[in-house]
Amino acid sequence: MKKQILFLVMLVAAVLAGVGSYGQVGPAEPYQTVPTAAPVCLIPTPFSSDTLCTADELHPVQGEVYTYTILADATDDIRWFVVNNNDVVSDGDSLVSKISGILPTTNTNIDPADGNGDYILNLGTTYNNYNSGTGSGIGNTTIEIAWKFFDGITDQVILVAYVEGADGCTNNIAAYRIIPQPAFTIDIASVLENGANPAGPLDAANSECISPVESAVYSGSGITPDGTLTVDYGENWVFFVVNGANYFDSWMPEFEISYADGATPPTAEASWAYLGDATSSDPAVWNTLTGTLGVGNTWTSANPVIAGASSASPGTIGAGGVPAPGGECIVVRVRLDWGTDIEHDLADGTLTFAANGVAYDGSDNSGAGTFYDDRDNFEDLHYATCEPDLFVNDVVDYIITPRPRADEVTPTPETKTGEGVN
Repeated sequence: MKKQILFLVMLVAAVLAGVGSYGQVGPAEPYQTVPTAAPVCLIPTPFSSDTLCTADELHPVQGEVYTYTILADATDDIRWFVVNNNDVVSDGDSLVSKISGILPTTNTNIDPADGNGDYILNLGTTYNNYNSGTGSGIGNTTIEIAWKFFDGITDQVILVAYVEGADGCTNNIAAYRIIPQPAFTIDIASVLENGANPAGPLDAANSECISPVESAVYSGSGITPDGTLTVDYGENWVFFVVNGANYFDSWMPEFEISYADGATPPTAEASWAYLGDATSSDPAVWNTLTGTLGVGNTWTSANPVIAGASSASPGTIGAGGVPAPGGECIVVRVRLDWGTDIEHDLADGTLTFAANGVAYDGSDNSGAGTFYDDRDNFEDLHYATCEPDLFVNDVVDYIITPRPRADEVTPTPETKTGEGVN
């Protein structure tokens, strides 16, 4: 009897070894939690018309230097300054009055032009004689200004050129109304774990197989069928690249992430990193996004995307950085954990990813996070309408293809976790 038992044990071991030798998938590999190569940063989609969202000296884009020139005699004394006419009127004053003359250089409503005011980011490097006293602006016919973004409709922001004749006998004035042009845009694409985007167009869906089975553990008694096969169906990490362009200083990202055409994964998480950090598995370089899977559910970040920043050089909100002319990219990763609940063996599942953002508003710092509160003026714009996008157009799908079916028919099988759940 002992010999028979020994023979049976050896036979079972040989059969199991033979079965194992034919496996094609093999053990589940460690999950690729970051791209193996950084994706290529996207090229921003231009506005569809040259007359749409067009910036010029009177409708400036924040951070760009614009030149303003008046025609005056070479001996005239010219003083440039910027003021919100609403403030002047509120004080019961005017730009020029016959009683008190021009607003004095010390008037507190005049923007200081040192970056600490509400309207001027900085002056140019060549023509920068600003708010100079009498006699110090002779021949000062040109000034260069880089503007901040502000609500130029509500605020009547005026660039004033005040001219006094060489003899000091009389004066004149010219004024430019400044209404900044918002131009902040977002572009997105899905990418594979190697950083590539074989689907091509920004809104085309890439796809990958659902994760291989991570583990399968059987437990049972001496009765059959009475046991349970506990299957851990693994997890997928999917990646997206997001370009932000034409903003000043920083922007706050937010996303809508939902799953359709199948059972929603019981566990999901998301985070973002600067493009140069996207291949790092160090959790410190990834900024956590907070949210839940579902249509219309917003995932938010506690940290903004700062122009020119990285994990090694994180930058400072309000430092006034300007992104590269073609914008700057971040990478978003989304983890879908199927657990022991979802077999996913019938049809494709679709992860839908939508992006939105609100650009930095340096004039609003009334509390934590208020730099990114003004959606009417600072939200990203759709290239075809120059209107806030609101998660409508910056949307892309990622397809998760199913695993092969293994449906037991006859005889009655052992119970398998997640079986038939798709």
